[in-house]
Amino acid sequence: MDIQGHNLVSVEKWAEKAEDKTEDKKDERGDKKELYDWVKNTLGSVNEVKASRRASEHPAMISVQTEMGAARHFLRVGETKGNEHLAFLKPTLHLHLNHPVTEGLLKLRKTDPKTAQLLLEQIYDNALLTAVLLPVSMQSILDAYSVMPPITRAYTTACVLTTVAVQLDFVTPFHLYFNWELIMKHGQIWRLLTSFCFFGSFGFSFVFNMIFNYRYCLMLEEGSFRGRQADFVYMFILGALFMMISAVFVHMLFLGQAFTIMLVYVWARRNPHIRMNFFHVLSFHAPYLPWVLLLFSLLLGNNVLVDFLGIACGHMYYFLEDVFPRQEGGMRILETPTILSYLFDEREPEPIAEEERPGGFDWAEAPIEE
Repeated sequence: MDIQGHNLVSVEKWAEKAEDKTEDKKDERGDKKELYDWVKNTLGSVNEVKASRRASEHPAMISVQTEMGAARHFLRVGETKGNEHLAFLKPTLHLHLNHPVTEGLLKLRKTDPKTAQLLLEQIYDNALLTAVLLPVSMQSILDAYSVMPPITRAYTTACVLTTVAVQLDFVTPFHLYFNWELIMKHGQIWRLLTSFCFFGSFGFSFVFNMIFNYRYCLMLEEGSFRGRQADFVYMFILGALFMMISAVFVHMLFLGQAFTIMLVYVWARRNPHIRMNFFHVLSFHAPYLPWVLLLFSLLLGNNVLVDFLGIACGHMYYFLEDVFPRQEGGMRILETPTILSYLFDEREPEPIAEEERPGGFDWAEAPIEE
């Protein structure tokens, strides 16, 4: 499309051209043709496979030969079963070889082909979901909910149920907001939790906050906190304490949005090389994401103090946990309490005493005495 002498192209086409430019002629990861053939044969519904070394937050992305908007419209109005629509859309799978998940996939393909096949199918399904090209059924939603990591599932569920309770008039926001005097003098301790779980009535703001909350909570729990559920819960507790102390002085009523910004900040600082794309308008590295969200709130006329509080609490945790212990003379201050490790971390089975272990009998023939 040409407007006032400027040639405008869709984001999908731009991304495809950008990948072609960054694709190297020599691939030290192996024969690309062999990789492409394996991906196409495994997935079946992929029309073409491409690869690049672009830094990305996703291991793969999908583009289609038709316009993406028309493809999504076809998916909404077309009566197709399963993945029949992919034969018409002819999707192209773009693999980002620098992503840790993709690197692991390439290693598994040689050592454990069956697991590699399952991983590839999951990557493909995630790419289709991200591109809104996969039919979403109630069963798929339940399946996605069941495989969510426990802390993310618990917090997301609490936020949704709290909002549903307000919508159905079971409770009102006046029963949920943070009020230090009511907590201390009247024993309304539930406000310590509900002030973090209410994101307003159903609408754009609620959906926007819940998407960010779920997304970055999930990526933290499955990323830098993988296998460390107690540490993740401890980060929740510390972040909540920082915010409640601050809320006493700045008179904030609901802390959920600030808590989401804190999660975004910690994730962004631990993934500094990932490129972000905000509404296909701004392109930047991950550490700038919290500040972009603050600017976005400012443009919408929202209270930027909420975002700033989330950034401040996130930076305090990041500095004490990731920066200060690595400095000369530094030490780890935020040691996770033993009780949290006992409750949330998977405990290794205790070793069995040697005399209680099975076996130990000498089944060989006894030596013949002369």
